[in-house]
Amino acid sequence: MARHYIRHYYLNDTIYFLTVHTVKRKCLLDSDERKKVLFETITKIFRKNNYHLYAWAIFDDHFHLLFKTRIGKHFPEIVKAIGVHCAAEIKNLESKHRIGTLFFNYWDICLRTKDEFYRYFNLIHCNAQKHGYAKRDGKYIFSSFRFWQWRRNDIWLKQLQKDFPIDGLKLKEDESLHQVSEIVARG
Repeated sequence: MARHYIRHYYLNDTIYFLTVHTVKRKCLLDSDERKKVLFETITKIFRKNNYHLYAWAIFDDHFHLLFKTRIGKHFPEIVKAIGVHCAAEIKNLESKHRIGTLFFNYWDICLRTKDEFYRYFNLIHCNAQKHGYAKRDGKYIFSSFRFWQWRRNDIWLKQLQKDFPIDGLKLKEDESLHQVSEIVARG
């Protein structure tokens, strides 16, 4: 039986929060090298498409991005390209014949207010603690938290956490409330 999805439009010059999972939530990004490859792939593809990356975090089985689109209709192809290019780079790095599919699905949410933006910004930066990667903020290197410590400061980040708490934000990662798509990323 065919699955039916609600048509999903991506807007130009709009801010989105994105979560991408690995296939079957396997720890396919379990090395520092693989995380670095993914981050470099994301920044390269975003730069090429004039997407602006505000915040990010990469974990063993998923990653989060907070960014602004330039041309919204390119969004699905950009997410697919991240998977394809990342798999190819890992294959080259590790001299493997084939890496297979890295990412299976993603979900996104269009953020419309300053409050939403900073709540998801904080959520991304608190995620390392939630998943046990770090005991406190700033100790996990595969997120944009350190960049913002340097760019602004700890006082600014603490104030954001106070002003825009993540309490009540629920990630509906396993629901089809937002678009869930297969990402073909064969290397």
